[in-house]
This record gives sequence, structure tokens and C-alpha cells, in this order.
Amino acid sequence: MIKVCLVNLGCSKNRVDSEAVLGLFQDKNRFEIVVDENDADVIIINTCAFIHDAEDESFDTIRYLETLNKKLIVLGCLVEKYHDELKKKFPKVDLFVGFKEFSHLSKDISNLLKIDDLNDYNIFDRIKEDNAFSIYLKIAEGCNHKCGFCIIPNLRGTYYSLPLDELVSYAEKAIKSGVKEINVIAQDTAYYGKDFNDKNINLSILLKKLDDIPGVQFIRVYYLYPNEITEDIIQTIKNSKHIVHYFDLPIQHASDRIIKLMNRKDTYKSLSNLYNHILKEIPDAIFRCTLIVGYPTETEDDIAILEKFLNDHPFHHIGVFTYSNEKLAYAYHLKPQINEDIKIDRKERIMRLAKKISYNLNKKMIGKQFKGIIVGEENNTYLVRTVFNASDDIDGDIYLKTSKNHNLGDVVEIEITDAFVYDLYSKEI
Repeated sequence: MIKVCLVNLGCSKNRVDSEAVLGLFQDKNRFEIVVDENDADVIIINTCAFIHDAEDESFDTIRYLETLNKKLIVLGCLVEKYHDELKKKFPKVDLFVGFKEFSHLSKDISNLLKIDDLNDYNIFDRIKEDNAFSIYLKIAEGCNHKCGFCIIPNLRGTYYSLPLDELVSYAEKAIKSGVKEINVIAQDTAYYGKDFNDKNINLSILLKKLDDIPGVQFIRVYYLYPNEITEDIIQTIKNSKHIVHYFDLPIQHASDRIIKLMNRKDTYKSLSNLYNHILKEIPDAIFRCTLIVGYPTETEDDIAILEKFLNDHPFHHIGVFTYSNEKLAYAYHLKPQINEDIKIDRKERIMRLAKKISYNLNKKMIGKQFKGIIVGEENNTYLVRTVFNASDDIDGDIYLKTSKNHNLGDVVEIEITDAFVYDLYSKEI
């Protein structure tokens, strides 16, 4: 019996890849999946290299796990970025496999472990790492956008959509097995199907098919690039039975000058028009955005424009990152680069505004009722996920105090009773 432990680093898209890697080891007569690295015979690390902080975490994790003297396999974006350098830096690692080499991952691991008939890597043949009631459905890989700050196209290649029928089939099987929540992810979900040049395949059509699956309770769509959102997508979400009215918009900035330097197609006006149009069509829409401050050449005027945009277009959830100067990105060569202390100061400034906006919007939630799903228990209080908050703890929590006993995955009806900066409290109805 070979004991296998997988350590996943990075985003939810990486998590899907990790679950597919675990799918190689489904033969319970030969393999046991363990969570403690010390108990493992083989440790697999799926790395992230999107920004410096992610790189540092990956390096630190490899460095620590080398000390355990186990069979050690390092996968993913860090390998794609630094393959030859990593071999020199970490001589105790037994195998390095970049993302673009996953097609022969099964063969490489089989050779390393001297075993036969290992399952092939298949994104639709996964062992889930987390709870049984929720899945991430990765609908595409790679990216066709050439954003000035981003190296994903270098690491993951160009955008390619996964087959619609296979996505729906996988989701149907998951729902039949007890899954209640589908989280749709890709680098840009709104772009889905455009690489097929087939009018019968796009995000709206996929969402409608997912929405019709018997037993599904919640569908959430992440990473909708603003300039790729069509009216059909908005109307599909509006008229669906199970797609939550949650719009995750990675706008990154609101200053036209900075947006242009980021090589993105939005403008202050287009972002404003999109926000207002969604709100007009779906008045109860929940908005989330991600922002980057400290982009090369950014000025105080640019930050002031961003602040004005956020004040005029309040997002319920705002994630703020400081610009990470990546060598493979276009912006690496832009001058002047912004001092790190200034980046941090601007991040803190935007976060103070974000807290104010969040608190004001949260107070408006008091008295409103939602359908939600039990996702955890903490100090005899349940954690509930509704339309209002996303998975992976990227948003605030909703706490539920109730006399009833619930299991993870139970669907409940709640009413918001109190609000804080990020979190909400509720009662069962």
C-alpha cells in the first residue's frame, strides 16, 4: 500500500487540477490518500507562481517537505516557470512536472514509483479534497487576454474551452452523488466557447444546461471579465432557477490611463455602464471585484479616480492586491515602478474604503431572507453560504444560531439579524 499526500497551493483552478492528480490513485488496493505529510510515502506539491507571494509560499513548502525524506513530486506553475532552476535549487525532489507536461504525468509517476497501470490524468476523473456537497467545475484552461500584470498565458497557454457535453455530464454525476452546489470557474468564464467558433456553445448555453440538472441547488459563476459579459449572460443569470445573483468582476482598476496600460479593454464609463445595467436588470445583485494598486506609473490622481468609482459603484466584496512585478509580464519594463511602501499605503487606503462600503451594504441586509447551504460549524454556530458570500473564505461569513441540528450540505432558510464590517448574523426561518 502506497500512501499519497497532496499539498495544493494557489487558487480554486489549481484545486481542480490537484483533485484530478489524486484521481490517478483511485485504486484503493494499492493506494491510500492521507492528509498528514508525515504519514505519506509520496508527497505531491501542486504549486502556484502567479505573484511573488505565491512563489515564496511554493518555495517554502518545497524546502520544508524536502526535510521529511519522502518521495517528493513537484507540479504546476512554479515548475512551468523555473523548471531548470528548480532542479538545481531542490536536488532532493524526485520529479518535476510542469503544467504543460500533465499529459504524461501518469507515465512519469509510474516510472518514479516503479508501478504499472496508473490511471491517466483526466480533469473529469477526480478525488475531491473538500466537502461532498460542493464542486468546482473548471470549464476552460489558459487565457487569451494579454493583461500587462499577468503571466498566466505564459504558464498555462492560450484559452481552450472544455467540451460542453463532458462538463454537463460531470456535473450531472456530481449532483446524483449528493453535490448541491456548482462553482463555475476559469481564468475568464465569460469567454467560454469563443475559441470553438460555434454559436451553439457559449457560457449562457452551458449555464442553462447546468440550471436544468435535477437536484442542483446553487450555481455560482466566478471571474466574469467585464468586457466579455454579454446581455445573454446577464439575462441567463436573471432568469435562472438556481444561478445565484453574484457577479465576480475582476475589474483591477478604474482609471482609464491605468486600465489602458494594463492592456485591458474596459474604461471607467464601460465599467460604470455594466455595473448600472446589471443592477437595473437584477436589483438584488451582489457584486465582488478584485483590484490592483501600485501598478507602474500609477499616481495619486489614479487612486482618487478608483476611490470615486468605488464610492459611486459600491461592491459588496472588494479584494485588493499590490502589483507584483513579474519578469514575464509586459508591465515589468514600465517606468516608473512604484515604491513598495507606497503600494502598501495605497492598498490600506482602498481597504479602509472597502470596509466602509461593506459595512454600509451589510447593514442593508438586515431583515432580508435567503436560502443558504450549511458549510461549516464553529463554536456551536453554523456557517451558511448564500448568494451573498462565495466559497474559499474570500468573502465574509454568515453565522446562523439555531436550536435545530444540521449537517454539512443541508439547505436552510435564514433571515439576517445583525451586520458587521464583513460578517452577518442570522436566524433560521
